[in-house]
Amino acid sequence: MTRPSAIAMKPDRNFRDQPDDAVSVLRRLRALTRISGRLPTIREEGSLLREVVAAVASYFARTREVRMFLADAEGAATIGYAAIAGGEVKPIDCAGIDALAPAHRDLFLAPMMLPPKSFESGMIISAPLIEGTSLLGLLLVESAPDLELHSSDVDTLAGIAAQSSMAVQHLRSTGRMHARKQLERDFEVARKIQRSFLPSVAEHIEGFRIAARYQPAFHVGGDFYDVVPAGERQILATVGDVSGKGVSGALLMARATSELRRISALEQRPDSVLRELDRALASQIADDTFVTAATVRLDRERGIATVANAGHVLPLVRRASGDVLSFGNPSGPPLAMVGGIEYTNEVIPFFPGDILVLMTDGILDALHTDADPLGLDALHDLLARVPPDIVDINRRILAAVEDRNVQSFDDITLLSIEMLE
Repeated sequence: MTRPSAIAMKPDRNFRDQPDDAVSVLRRLRALTRISGRLPTIREEGSLLREVVAAVASYFARTREVRMFLADAEGAATIGYAAIAGGEVKPIDCAGIDALAPAHRDLFLAPMMLPPKSFESGMIISAPLIEGTSLLGLLLVESAPDLELHSSDVDTLAGIAAQSSMAVQHLRSTGRMHARKQLERDFEVARKIQRSFLPSVAEHIEGFRIAARYQPAFHVGGDFYDVVPAGERQILATVGDVSGKGVSGALLMARATSELRRISALEQRPDSVLRELDRALASQIADDTFVTAATVRLDRERGIATVANAGHVLPLVRRASGDVLSFGNPSGPPLAMVGGIEYTNEVIPFFPGDILVLMTDGILDALHTDADPLGLDALHDLLARVPPDIVDINRRILAAVEDRNVQSFDDITLLSIEMLE
C-alpha cells in the first residue's frame, strides 16, 4: 500500500453515503460478530493482528490491500501485517506509529476516508486503535481501483478497530498482571533462599540470651549477622551491611555470610575475623563494592566485651544500671575497600545484666533529625527508658522507626544480646 501524499491524506468529506441494504447490513454484522467472538480467545498480539487482517480482507469484498499496524507496549517498535488482493497474511516492515508526520497524526485519531491518488489506486479507509488519547495502531483498507467505498464501510472498520483495541489492552493488562505475579514468585523464592543464609540463632548460647530482627528494604537485602560459640562461656557476634541493595546486595550478602561462617570457625579474635573477611571478599567482589561490619566477642568468664569495627555503626551497650554508651570506634575502613588492612580491638567491661545492641545504619537513617543528625540521641534515650528485655528492646526500636513514617530504602538488622546472671 502506498502511503498517501500530504494532500491526499486530507479526509474526503464529499464521498457518497450508500443506503444500507439487507446484504450490506448482514455482512457488517457478521464481520463484527466474528471479530467479537474470536478476539477474546487470542493470547498473542501478532496472532491478533493476523486474525483481524484476514477477517477484514474476507469481509471487505475486492480489497486491494488490508494493513494493520500496532505499536508495542513500550512504544519502542511497531509490528504490522498485510494481506494483498486476498492473498496470505504476512508480516511487513513499518517505520512505526511515531513516524507519522505530526501534521497528519491527529487526522488518524478518527476514522477517515481518503480518495484515490490515481486511476490505478483505490480508495482508502482507516480506523484507529486508541487507548485513552494515545494512538496504539491503525487498521487500513484499500479498495480495488474500480470499487467505491462508503460511510457504512468506515463504520464497520471503526467497529472492528474498537474491538481490536479493547482486545490489545486486555492482552497487555493480562500480560502485566502475569509478569507481576511471576516477579513476585521469583522474589519470594529469592527471599527464601536468602533467609536460608541467615543463621537460625539459638535463644541461649553459652550463658547469653540472644534476639535478632531482620527487615530488608526490598524483597531481598544486603544485611547479615551471625552468633557462634567462641569457647566456653564466650560468643562471637557479627553484624554487617553490604553497599548494594536488592538482588545485587543479596548476592554479596550470601558470599559474605558464607565466608564469615568459615572464618568464625577458625578465628576467635574480632580483629582477626575482620582481617580475614576483608581478604576473602577483596578478591571476590567488584571494586566499587564494600562491606561494613562490627564483630564483638563477649566473655562471661572475664567479664569483658572485645570489638573490632570495619566502618560500621558503633555497637551500643545498655548497662544493668540503665546507662547507655557507644563503644568500639571504627578501627579500619570497610571490608574489601582498600585491602590488606589490620584491624584493632577495643575492650570494655561487660557484666551480667548488660545488653549489647548491634545494628545496621538503616535504624539511624530512619531516626535522624536536624537536631539529631545521626539518630544516636533518640536511640540512647530509647534504650535508657525501655525495660531490660532484649526482645522488647528490638520491638521498641523498630516501632520507633515505623513511627517516623518515612519510606526506608535501607535494610534494617538488630542483634541484641544479654549476659545472663
